[in-house]
Amino acid sequence: MTITVRSVVSLAVGLAGVAAMAWAVNILLSTGTCASGGAYAIARQCPSGSGTLGFLLIGGFVAFMAGLMVSVNGFKRPGTGQVIWCAFFLGGGIALLIKALTAPHQASDARLACYIMAAVFIPIGLPVAIGPFIAASRDKAG
Repeated sequence: MTITVRSVVSLAVGLAGVAAMAWAVNILLSTGTCASGGAYAIARQCPSGSGTLGFLLIGGFVAFMAGLMVSVNGFKRPGTGQVIWCAFFLGGGIALLIKALTAPHQASDARLACYIMAAVFIPIGLPVAIGPFIAASRDKAG
């Protein structure tokens, strides 16, 4: 695989988006459920900056998708698209699972969200991460 400007841009933008989403999700899951404003009694106020974290999630997702679209090979062959995909789904799922298992003061609803997201994300990222190794072993055998 030759390194091109397009590959570098794809990785930089895609992984920056993954990092932004990971940071925002980590903080939001540490908070748990909250609410702000309105006429109803609110059990827990959202901390300041929660709205900014929501925009960071959206911006991170847009950057993640842009990194995938800029990648040269996408999912056809191993390349930057597969790296970004695996970083988001496999890396994110494992990080969420670790957070659920190791965060002692995490709210129960946030812990459940971590388990559910990990159970969805890991199976989505794992085949893409394992695929190049299977293809390489088939090329050597054939």
